[in-house]
Amino acid sequence: MKQSEILSDLLNIQSVCQEIMESNLNEETKYDMIFSEKISRQVYVLFNKTAIHFEYYDPDSSYTEDCQAFYNALVQHIVMLENTIPINPEHGSLLDRFNSL
Repeated sequence: MKQSEILSDLLNIQSVCQEIMESNLNEETKYDMIFSEKISRQVYVLFNKTAIHFEYYDPDSSYTEDCQAFYNALVQHIVMLENTIPINPEHGSLLDRFNSL
């Protein structure tokens, strides 16, 4: 699987996760959906195929705070991944261009 395909899958997961977070579902349902095989498990599986190690601080306080912590980490890690993938193969990734300075 190419890095761009992994990023695409992660962006789709992020979009669904964002919809869940913004929905009127109760806290427990949101938690169950986000920490399911379809979201959290797939996030770990996909990031394990990249150089970016996914981790987040779990506050272990409320369903809402746990979900928000996971979502915030997902967004941050996707940004990190985007910065390692070449936008234009001729120019390399942002990290490649920085390192070549």
